[in-house]
Amino acid sequence: MYLVTMWDNFAAGTAILFGVFSQCVAVSWFYGLEQFCKDAQQILGFRPNLYWRLTWKFISPFFILVIVISSITNFTPLVFESYTMGKYAYPVWANVVGWLIAASSMSFIPIVAIYQLSKFKGTLRRRFALAISPQWEHRSIVEGGRVKRFQRGHWLAL
Repeated sequence: MYLVTMWDNFAAGTAILFGVFSQCVAVSWFYGLEQFCKDAQQILGFRPNLYWRLTWKFISPFFILVIVISSITNFTPLVFESYTMGKYAYPVWANVVGWLIAASSMSFIPIVAIYQLSKFKGTLRRRFALAISPQWEHRSIVEGGRVKRFQRGHWLAL
């Protein structure tokens, strides 16, 4: 139960929510809510209504971020409770290992983002444009064309 409690506390909670937050931001903001709704309409046969669009773009990312931040700031050291043995407080090293487990999965998101930025050539703006744009738009971006994801309409679309 010692390891199961550690995995349950550290690998499941904050790390998964951080991944969900990152996906929510990537789909709603970088991929674009308009494109996502077009894809959903093609699959479902109807466009998601305003409730879903607001939820995907603003409400979900906000609440997930609040939960991630509060789970980090309100962390309490692990305690295992057993009916037969009572309470057992985990040593400090076990909590450190637990946070390393959580960080090992959470760290891949910014690492991949940095890798995506570093694999393209040019200014930081151009590399960012290439990193957040689908591959079919890369030729236009490289040739100096308009970056769809840098347009105000992309970020403000509902």
